[in-house]
Amino acid sequence: MKEFIKNNFRPFLTALGITAFVIICMYHTSCHITPEGITLITNDCKSAKIEGFKIDGSDIHVEFSKNVKVEQCFVVEASDDLEKVSSIENFHNCENKMQVEWEDDPDEFIIHYELKEKTKIGKCYELYSVVRDSAGSSLSFALPFFGENDHFPDIVISEINEAYSNKEALSEYIELYALSSGNLFGLELISASNERHYPLPDIEINKGEYIVVHLRGDENDKNCVTEKGSNLNLSKARGSVAARDIWINSSESALNSTAEIVLLNNKAKNKLLDCVMYCKKDYALSNKDWKTESLCKYAALCSDAGLWNKPCIPENAVYSNERKSISYVSRTNIEGLKNSPERNNDAKCWTGTAKSKMTPGKKNAW
Repeated sequence: MKEFIKNNFRPFLTALGITAFVIICMYHTSCHITPEGITLITNDCKSAKIEGFKIDGSDIHVEFSKNVKVEQCFVVEASDDLEKVSSIENFHNCENKMQVEWEDDPDEFIIHYELKEKTKIGKCYELYSVVRDSAGSSLSFALPFFGENDHFPDIVISEINEAYSNKEALSEYIELYALSSGNLFGLELISASNERHYPLPDIEINKGEYIVVHLRGDENDKNCVTEKGSNLNLSKARGSVAARDIWINSSESALNSTAEIVLLNNKAKNKLLDCVMYCKKDYALSNKDWKTESLCKYAALCSDAGLWNKPCIPENAVYSNERKSISYVSRTNIEGLKNSPERNNDAKCWTGTAKSKMTPGKKNAW
């Protein structure tokens, strides 16, 4: 093992000071993450520590516990499965190194790294760097990140089915409508009741597309196909539509049938894009506020982001006047959104009905 390290990691080793190799686990780009979970191979406290980092497109900012200077850095394409392929293996197997420039900010203990080549959307990369402080101690680290998505679509939530039935093989879904073309990577759907996040894959979509995100899918079922290209007839699982199907690998309950807030979030830019609040009629009439902490939290986020035209409380949510429960909510103002930059969004823009009127992947009907 010592011989392997000596032969393959000579650029990361030095005869001076103490070297620590750090692997930073990161789940998405453009997120400020504190160094919880970072593992140092050495317990020596003299070397610099990483206090946090932020990735914004081709710019990577790493904050250290003390002033450091960069000795070496480069970027390589990495395995998309970091749980199976380690950073050491990525480093050892790399053939091409991407050029990186850097600039230090000694007053803030920050190093600004800048990639000089364009990355592929959704592709996993790793930044390798060695830094050294004035005492001679050095720190080597690997920072995984994803290629930047530089053209997000203008997209809205257009329909939701919260019902699930094993007998009917009916699965919850969230339908999206694309007001412009773009790539979905970096966007996610959130169900507030259980605080589950559903990241969307690297898929190019076209203006005018309906996209149906099925929230329960079996990765072992060959019929549950996420349609990433132009062929929209690949998915054959029950519930598949003529439009684009995306399957989330999960068997857990996705949406609450009593009260729910569904959000569309640009995680890469840390910006909420759209939301819809719905609940049973009895819930709306008997509760002045949401009954759970998670629903209250996300209602406040929607309010702060200006995504709902009225106060984000149950009485202003979508519910059905026809029946006590809702299994389906549909947006009624899609045509208006096509022709206006204004985003009217409240209970008047939605209708709640029964599952018999669902139109996944098609123009909404009510």
